Amino acid sequence: MTVKPGLLLIAVCLLLPQAAADPWYGRMAKNRDFEARLFPGALTIEVPKDWQVMPGHGDTMFGAVEKVRKGQSPAAVVLEYTHLPAAFDPKIASFVATAELSDVKESEPDGKGFAQQVKSAADIGPYIFIEYNRPGLGGGDDHVAQYSMFSGRVRYRLICIAPAGSVEKYRPTFAHIAASVKLAAPAGTLQP
Repeated sequence: MTVKPGLLLIAVCLLLPQAAADPWYGRMAKNRDFEARLFPGALTIEVPKDWQVMPGHGDTMFGAVEKVRKGQSPAAVVLEYTHLPAAFDPKIASFVATAELSDVKESEPDGKGFAQQVKSAADIGPYIFIEYNRPGLGGGDDHVAQYSMFSGRVRYRLICIAPAGSVEKYRPTFAHIAASVKLAAPAGTLQP
């Protein structure tokens, strides 16, 4: 029996282990339900069209909250930024991740189930992903997923919050929002 090279290549590709997609980072195929928000000199991010976007203040760039019926707990996202004393160095990402986790634990003393990972994405480079549960406003727990992203001397924290019992419903939305982030080049650098 003769096997054609093209069929052999297809068979080998199907048998090789495939990298699992990150459930917390990736754009949705149906992205027409999102609209881009531009923050000149900083970033572009997509948020659901039917969520209420609120202006930020101080270190908060903006917030967006799902519109729900009275008595329901909504999902929300908040985008914060902080100017750092030095530019982020990817070589010390694990050290920075430990510091980020310590900051979150300090600001969320009632949080539980903390997990943290250093991840990387083609568009934004290394980022720190932290997730945990905390008491929510509606009586149950909220699940929080935080993405810490860096552009030169600026750290952006995308904080995504949903009722813990409904987190699977919102995970694709949060993953899309995070993957939609396009960071501006740090000041003083040439853009390609």
